[in-house]
Amino acid sequence: MQFRFRRTCRIRWFLILLVVFIILFFSINKWLIYTPSSIGFLELNTCPACFGISLCHLFGTNNVQLSGWQRFSFFNNDMFNIKNIYYGTLKNQPVIFKKLAHQSEWIMFDVCRHNSSCFQQVKTTLTTLLPCSNSTFISKFQNAFISSTGFNISESKISLETTLQMNLEPIVLSTLSNSGLPIPLYYGACGRVIVVSNEGSNLVFYLHSSFQFRVFLARELLISMHELNTGNSDIIIYYPDINLENFVYNQYERRVKIIDLEYVTIVERSLFFNTNIDDDDDENSRGKTLNSNKYCNTYMPDYNFQKQATQNENSHSTTIDIDDDKLVVNDFLHETDLIRTNIDKIDELIQEVKRIHSEMLEPMANPKLEHELDDKKEEIKKLSYEVSTKLKKMEQIKDNCNDHDKQNAQWRIQESQIFVLTRRLRDTMIQYNQETIAHRDRCKKIIVRELEISGNRKTDDELEDLLENGFPGTFNLSIIIDTQKAKQSLDAIEARHRDIIKLENSIKELHNMYLDLAMLVQNHGEMIDRIEYNVIKAADYVEDAKDNVNTAHEYAKKSAKVKKFCILIILITSILLILILILIGYFTQKKFLGK
Repeated sequence: MQFRFRRTCRIRWFLILLVVFIILFFSINKWLIYTPSSIGFLELNTCPACFGISLCHLFGTNNVQLSGWQRFSFFNNDMFNIKNIYYGTLKNQPVIFKKLAHQSEWIMFDVCRHNSSCFQQVKTTLTTLLPCSNSTFISKFQNAFISSTGFNISESKISLETTLQMNLEPIVLSTLSNSGLPIPLYYGACGRVIVVSNEGSNLVFYLHSSFQFRVFLARELLISMHELNTGNSDIIIYYPDINLENFVYNQYERRVKIIDLEYVTIVERSLFFNTNIDDDDDENSRGKTLNSNKYCNTYMPDYNFQKQATQNENSHSTTIDIDDDKLVVNDFLHETDLIRTNIDKIDELIQEVKRIHSEMLEPMANPKLEHELDDKKEEIKKLSYEVSTKLKKMEQIKDNCNDHDKQNAQWRIQESQIFVLTRRLRDTMIQYNQETIAHRDRCKKIIVRELEISGNRKTDDELEDLLENGFPGTFNLSIIIDTQKAKQSLDAIEARHRDIIKLENSIKELHNMYLDLAMLVQNHGEMIDRIEYNVIKAADYVEDAKDNVNTAHEYAKKSAKVKKFCILIILITSILLILILILIGYFTQKKFLGK
């Protein structure tokens, strides 16, 4: 009984906490999280001092959804959400909800909106947007915005005055949104929120992208700046507000678009149809601040380009440079290409040496082969020392890198390239050394054969002593034969002896270089051994993990079977209990009726 009581209390507490949690969730959702129809979000109570109501019939339905951290009302201030923008969807299309002013600016506007002195006249305010236009052209922009608000005539004028006072962007978008210019699509407004298409991330997001992609973005940005001048046959748009946050990259259209249109200046193209552009005005058009007369009197086709270039010169954040590390890598790879070319030359020279060795042992050998062989060996010696010196220098530079540099990919590229080149040079020189020793053995066999023919046999030790003396007269003291054949044998023996002496000298000269190469290969060999060891250990771990996954899979299958079996037992037991209770009730009732 005590156990049942405790269990019942736990269940009750759980249900109470669940109800409290649900109540708190809906309270937070109502008071702390904006919904598309929230009064604090749309501020419909301020209309017609707002941007319009054309989309209000969609807000409050599933057609409009908010997303992102900005929808929490706690962040609805100038500290966290200074741009006062929100993300979401409109009919499943990604859009941006913009209030077009700081929250503090809206508060100040509400304080003085009943005071007529706070507002400027419509004509005066539109002069900043359309400094050179007549009333007909100005009314075109006014009517486009008024028709997009959804208000009647009197209310739409109040909405227009509010927009002129706070931000001109809705007027620009409502007029030019579908003109093919690189600007967002304007859907409309509800209260103090306008809805525009979400064109993608701003260019700040791509500052750490690859150099090639940044060059592509710079090109697309210049194209968009050019389209402001040439994209519309009726108007010219001057854009002075150059900031990476004002430009976004549309991945689907592969195009840079402009998302902040508050400070644009629009001029009718017809003003310059018959205007001859004076080159003297080009320098003046570079001024940072241009008044209305300048806009109206001077055609400035390169104004947007100049503003973009000036901003790039004055701002480090928009400078696009090739990293110095890229140049270092290019220099290193160029050096490795030269080393690889020299090793290829050494390999070709070794093949030439093999050919000369073979021809020198023929009975009628050309006497010039000896000089040719000396030239080839000298060239091999020169190239091998040059390559070895470069590899040593590269190894020293690599070892002098700090721990931070050793973590990047460039250091690993250098490490692997140096190891591969060192190993290849070592293999090439070992091949050359083997050919040198093989030729020495062949020469030694010829000397032994000629000595046997002349009847003067020598043991291996005696022959080595004779070879180490280093002068041909040694054989004259041992072989004194007057026949012509013996003289020819003596010449052959002395020629082979000279070859052996040269080969031994060549081996001695290259001995130090072989030692250096051996040390380099040994050092890199330890690294390769560690890598191989780690790969083997990783393979073992993968095998163990595979076995564990299979075991866990089997346990999961068994557990599922056990669960199904337990559920089946519980169901059968429940059915039996119900049947037993029914039977007991039936027989009890029958017995009672029988009495």
